[in-house]
Amino acid sequence: MYNPECRFSLASGTGLWTSEHLRSTQRVTCLDAAGEMHDVNRGKNGTDRVHYRLEDLFEREPSGEYDLVSTTFWLSHVPTDRLDEFLRDVARSISEGGHFFLVDSQIARTSRARDHEEPGENFGSSRRKFNDGREFDIVKIFHDPDDLTERMANAGLRADVQTSENFFIYGMADLT
Repeated sequence: MYNPECRFSLASGTGLWTSEHLRSTQRVTCLDAAGEMHDVNRGKNGTDRVHYRLEDLFEREPSGEYDLVSTTFWLSHVPTDRLDEFLRDVARSISEGGHFFLVDSQIARTSRARDHEEPGENFGSSRRKFNDGREFDIVKIFHDPDDLTERMANAGLRADVQTSENFFIYGMADLT
């Protein structure tokens, strides 16, 4: 079983996946552009094994030091015109012999709120409705596994991207 010692969680959010990483690794670096996300994450995973970086994912300098780079439910929020650059940065963040893990949403009516609009092919944006009545337009792109695999290959990643039966797109990649 692959058990990387040094993990990098891009757009780490509230810490659900940080908790999973901590079950089997020595160190996790969590990067997010929202300090509020880090605050929630710290509340769940407050340990010296987690390092938090408050940084824009599109402005960071990749370092090549991580055994595993992961993005969970973030890739669908990367604008199409920035995806190739983002994937190249992911590749530059992975150490020799390291991997990239992704999981995200696929188009499925049952995987979103009932009052959210039906997505079209590859969509592009979505209106998020919050319980307090606020609404926000967000980038939301549902990736085709074959297209994503090809784009990852162009970025220097050898990938196996698949879909689950109902809700998810997921994959692992390593450097080519």
